[in-house]
Amino acid sequence: MLHEAKINIDNIRTDTTVVESNIHDPTDSSLLWDTDRTIDRPWTHAIDLGLSPVLPAFRFPPEKIRKLHLDITRFATSQGGRRKQLVKSRYDTLMTRTSEALVKAKAIAMCLKMSNSIIAAVWGDELASYVPAMEKVVHAARRR
Repeated sequence: MLHEAKINIDNIRTDTTVVESNIHDPTDSSLLWDTDRTIDRPWTHAIDLGLSPVLPAFRFPPEKIRKLHLDITRFATSQGGRRKQLVKSRYDTLMTRTSEALVKAKAIAMCLKMSNSIIAAVWGDELASYVPAMEKVVHAARRR
């Protein structure tokens, strides 16, 4: 009876259809923007949970980072000298702000971990778990 319940692998069918999706290629500016958004998300949740007395008084302007990313994306393929200069300056600004946000993220994670609240410690651990990947993104963007 047990032998009959086994699946015979000779008759298994699979669907291997490839479907186009709207996932973008990861550019440096999009990865830097994702890094900033990833830092902002636990920060916002921690403030919403009432943990602001534990946190340092940092500010994260996500709309400015988004605008930098969109400007870089919009003008990256432009041939004009002024646009190329604009992309370079916006890119430098984006890298600088993301590096500063990463330093702030480390401080925030440490403050949350050291608090007496279990919820704060969980948010601190989550944010700290993202830091190595975020550092790789920033270092890779600086090398290019």
